[in-house]
Amino acid sequence: MTDAEFFELFRDEANGRLDNMVGSLLALESGRAAPDAVDALFRDAHSIKGGASMLGLDDLHALAHAIEDILEGVREERELPVDLTDTLLRAVDAMRRQLAGEEQGAPELLDELARRRAGIDAPAAAPEPIRRTIRVAAEKIDLLLDLVGESILHRRRLEHVLGDERVREDPDVVDELDRGERLLDELKDAAISMRTLPLASITGPFPRAVRDIARAQGKEAELSIVGADTELDRVILESLSEPLAHLLRNAVAHGIEPSAQRMRAGKHPTGLVELRALQRGSVVEIVVADDGRGVPPETLARAEREGSLTEVLTAPGFSTATTVTELSGRGVGLDVVKRHVESFTGSLEVRSEVGKGTSIVMLLPLALALLEVLLVERGRNVFGIPLGNVEQALAVHGVLPALPLAELGDTPPSPSRAVVVAAAGRKAGFLCDRLLGQDEVVVKPLGPLLARVRGYLGAAILGDGRVALLLDPAALVARAV
Repeated sequence: MTDAEFFELFRDEANGRLDNMVGSLLALESGRAAPDAVDALFRDAHSIKGGASMLGLDDLHALAHAIEDILEGVREERELPVDLTDTLLRAVDAMRRQLAGEEQGAPELLDELARRRAGIDAPAAAPEPIRRTIRVAAEKIDLLLDLVGESILHRRRLEHVLGDERVREDPDVVDELDRGERLLDELKDAAISMRTLPLASITGPFPRAVRDIARAQGKEAELSIVGADTELDRVILESLSEPLAHLLRNAVAHGIEPSAQRMRAGKHPTGLVELRALQRGSVVEIVVADDGRGVPPETLARAEREGSLTEVLTAPGFSTATTVTELSGRGVGLDVVKRHVESFTGSLEVRSEVGKGTSIVMLLPLALALLEVLLVERGRNVFGIPLGNVEQALAVHGVLPALPLAELGDTPPSPSRAVVVAAAGRKAGFLCDRLLGQDEVVVKPLGPLLARVRGYLGAAILGDGRVALLLDPAALVARAV
């Protein structure tokens, strides 16, 4: 392993340990820490110090060593002085900047830590925990998942060539097809698991950010993260860090009330912001929620008139803030988040109740290369609708206002079925001739000539050789209502 590769490995592990340290410090400050929280802090600082020493990162080593010295004295008391939390958080921030090459020494912090250390003494260090990892280039994992997708397509073609009658008549063919399906599913799951990362890989800075933003505004707030081990496509997850940070800032700036106001309303003085993640089949639901004031009544009334709170709040330039601050009121943000989510074939919905809070719900695919869809037929055309947006399929009588899928092609309307699709807080029915069923398809781009055509997520080749256009649920619903 080259020095550059070793440094990259160390940097990844050190950033993870810094995230752990922030979490432990915030838990200790709030009085909700595990009994071994101080020991965990010490182990993380000790590990960073050891790695920095091996790589000759003297400034990082000095700061980690100073933190370790402080914690060495604290361990005996099993309690971290509250007034030490801010100092240690600033030291963690400085170490993160040093890892990124943005800062050299931190003499003022070292002096402050030395002064604090002067009154603390205790015996020494616990042994380090060790984790073994294997680094694989992301491009290799992407290639593997592409090959899995092509294998799924080959499987569908094979089923089409064999035909239903051949399968029913030959039990050996049935057994082999079933075995191949199981192996392919296992291979697909393994490939997806290599490409996915847990939400926890990007949430490290969030609890600290919520705390600091609230304090800057004279509020009290804490972040609860549920489902941090939920995994998501690496490309999607790595690009979600800034949108999620924006939503968390919004929750504190727009949602959480000052403590006195919360107490008058019968609430706990400390506001709660939640980040929740849950996998639902091939879709991952991510929610940012707060227990604050909710959207203003006049905004809810406007949403009633215009049909969707999501569309009102994601309109370009919309803002609920009455003054422009560093955190809010600039009229940008939620519309950008919505477009970002939709660029990954996902959807966003806003829910709110006056006095009780607001939730931003994002539905995102578990993996980008594969998509579960409901296939429908209209005339000679086949369309795929992302399964996560399909509410139900039913006869055309008494459905919601409906748009014939023929309007997307050249087939005269004579539909007999409807699919109810939900997106951006709205629902609409879409008419078709036949429901072909659920399938997992390999998403293909439309190519440069059709890349700017609105309303489509891409295309997929089916087992019988036909091409299905994959419809964008948000664009469909917007056209129908």
